Amino acid sequence: MFLALQAPQEVREVLVKIQQEVRERMPDSIARWTRPEQFHLTLKFLGDVEVDRAEELESAIRQVTSNVGRFDVTATGIGFFPDAHRPRVLWAGVSSRGAQLANLFHLAQKACEAFTSVPGEKEFVGHITLGRIKKLGRKDRHAPGTIVTVHKDAPLGNWTIESVEIMRSELSAAGAVHETVASIPLGHRTHKI
Repeated sequence: MFLALQAPQEVREVLVKIQQEVRERMPDSIARWTRPEQFHLTLKFLGDVEVDRAEELESAIRQVTSNVGRFDVTATGIGFFPDAHRPRVLWAGVSSRGAQLANLFHLAQKACEAFTSVPGEKEFVGHITLGRIKKLGRKDRHAPGTIVTVHKDAPLGNWTIESVEIMRSELSAAGAVHETVASIPLGHRTHKI
């Protein structure tokens, strides 16, 4: 399971165009490409969570997001983790005008501590994964630097974050299939009777 912020369809369409441009320079033999329906920003990867704890997890996320209002984010530019010289992950950057996105990330990390043994990430880099580099041959080693230079500051879209999704990922022969377990609206206060 993992917590995610979904990218809207219009942003996914822009990301697909960028991804196609990159694929012309980096063939499928050296990379595994993320399918458009899986374009999302991961807040926290949990690993396996026991089914009987799913409601408890949802409650914990509702609690930490109850005082977080909706906020706008912008996707801009592409890059590589760890860098263009040793690329492993191709990503599109996502940021908020203020600290809202980073704050939501830290709240999610804290809320999930009791549900996973996967260590929390210390540093937050908002991104949507576009592909994973399998191997980079000698003839392709200059492609990542060129790609980043061309698209470093490319505007990719704006949208409003309105909810946090609890997602389940199941492996299949066709790759991972993501399913939304719960969609938790931001600013949703739980009222006690």
